Amino acid sequence: MKYLKIVCLSLAMAAVSAPAATVTLVNSPSAWNWRQGTSEASAPTAAWRATNFNDSGFAAGTAPFWYGDVLAGTQITDMLNSYSSIFMRKTFVLANAGDIAALRMGYRCDDGFIAWINGVEVFRYNMPAGNIAYNGVASGAVAIDPAPLFTTDLGATAVTALVGGTNVLAIHAFNAALGSSDLGMEVTLEGTLDETAPSVLFQLPFAGSTVTSLGQIEVDFSENVSGVDAADLIVNGGPATNVTASSGSVYVFRFAAPLPGTVNVQLAAGGIQDLSSTPHPFTGANWSYTLDPNYVPPQEVRLNELLTANVNGLRDEDNQPQDWVELKNLGSNAVSLAGWSLTDDANQQDKWVFPSVTMPAGGLLIVFCSAKDRKPTAPGTKLHTNFKLNPDGEYLGLFNAESPRRLVSALDPYPNQRRDISYGYDPGGQLRYFTAPSPGTNNAASAVTGIVADTKFSVDRGFFTNAFSLSITCATPGVTIRYTLDGKAPTTTVGSTYAAPLTVGTTTVVRAYAYKTGLLESDIDCQTYLFINDVVTQAANGAAPAGWPATWGGNVVDYGMDPDIVNNPTWGATLRGDLLDIPSFSIVMNLDDLFGGSGIYSNPGNDGPLWERPCSIELLRPDGEADFQINCGIRLRGGFSRSTDNPKHAF
Repeated sequence: MKYLKIVCLSLAMAAVSAPAATVTLVNSPSAWNWRQGTSEASAPTAAWRATNFNDSGFAAGTAPFWYGDVLAGTQITDMLNSYSSIFMRKTFVLANAGDIAALRMGYRCDDGFIAWINGVEVFRYNMPAGNIAYNGVASGAVAIDPAPLFTTDLGATAVTALVGGTNVLAIHAFNAALGSSDLGMEVTLEGTLDETAPSVLFQLPFAGSTVTSLGQIEVDFSENVSGVDAADLIVNGGPATNVTASSGSVYVFRFAAPLPGTVNVQLAAGGIQDLSSTPHPFTGANWSYTLDPNYVPPQEVRLNELLTANVNGLRDEDNQPQDWVELKNLGSNAVSLAGWSLTDDANQQDKWVFPSVTMPAGGLLIVFCSAKDRKPTAPGTKLHTNFKLNPDGEYLGLFNAESPRRLVSALDPYPNQRRDISYGYDPGGQLRYFTAPSPGTNNAASAVTGIVADTKFSVDRGFFTNAFSLSITCATPGVTIRYTLDGKAPTTTVGSTYAAPLTVGTTTVVRAYAYKTGLLESDIDCQTYLFINDVVTQAANGAAPAGWPATWGGNVVDYGMDPDIVNNPTWGATLRGDLLDIPSFSIVMNLDDLFGGSGIYSNPGNDGPLWERPCSIELLRPDGEADFQINCGIRLRGGFSRSTDNPKHAF
């Protein structure tokens, strides 16, 4: 079941009487403005998410929005097989945004959605990274029906996005496929009222730490504050000389370097207060450091193992497979990670900051890189960064809590990754790939040091009239190249070993890969060479090619080009050129996966992940513009067209 139910109440904070701890911002039911995802909702594409966008062109509707399963609300009758997403907007009013200390979202979603508050992305569920177009789809269908109810704390980004006056919650909800049989989703939003005074969340360097130098201190307050002055920070009796605000809650104080020894720091109350309607004053804070220029900080925590394409491995508390990174404390002493940071951007060292957690000597710690941004500290709870990892390889750095921060461990960058295969340090301290990931336990020995380079073809895919010689090469020395000509994926036992160039003179599909001991095998590459004369004259009598079924269902299948067209004096003469007027797709797969006993075409009524088969798909462009090839999964789609009485089924 997929259904979308999102509701918002106008809120005047003056009407909320103390001591209420929370206030409902999004509830059920309520009216929304919404739009079909038949095109982008605005130009530029992000404009519809902002408060100043005129959504008079949207339709009015009541959540939940749905089709397939019968629910209250607004039924969408034209979405199936027509469009994969819907846009939704709802306004709510805050008399004073400073009265909200935290936001919590509840959601029940079968496929995926992205949420923005006043144009700032605050959450995404089951969606790929990056900007998703109107015709995009969710990362996958949720197998549980009905979908479970999840809740998540949205974090400081969402709270700071709020403004006094009118706010906009924008939702872009997606199906997993154009032909999904139903749609739906439910979202609630709750605000926690600010009833406490601001406090120091943490400092950089962290309070009580030993440092080699000290000329600045970053203070992170528990909420946005005002009234901060450089003189509020006293270092060994002398005021700071400068303060800059990195955000409404983060301030960096600078001062003359103190003498070595104990450094006492006082952050006076001064005029610091939060932004509530009735401001809560900051009550001050005191802490100290040990300044020792000869101190050698602990550098024994490293990025030990990571997995960036997790499909069948470790799952988080939401029962979802997520990217993860494992940290290891190589030292003999416990290390507090409070204030440390993880980042995939060397220019943003504090992209995700650790809460107050400690790694025991020799301990391992798993951090999910899910973009869920969760920082619990209770034993057994899971940490989640606010970013995901790129399987194509990127920078990943671990920084300590000094100010400025110091790099402790980095993979700069880590190399290309593979599905369900991890990367990290073996017992000898060498970087290796691990075909058996070991999150939370010590890594085993591995002989896999890298990945074989992809194979290269001397002639690229396309349309041909003359025969040519085809060479297949690989930049990695000492590899074995295997190839097939029947659409099957080559393996060490399937296909032929490449030894000499191939002569290609008819329509041919070549799939190839390379392998070598001690390396992960290359991807399987595919090249389709279409000879137009072969296409025009194929199976003039309509007979099935060798190995292909002559019938399926109750229909006789005609594979050939119609002779009445090919030989027509008007159309036949231009047919070869006509076939080059538009691009072509080439789908290449094992024939048994299509027409065998468990083939998807042989069993058109079956649906879902169990009825997905691997294939290669290529775009061939006669005009010479950029084409592509990708290995992917393929399923049948549609409703009535799945009938065995229908000679054709949609992919």
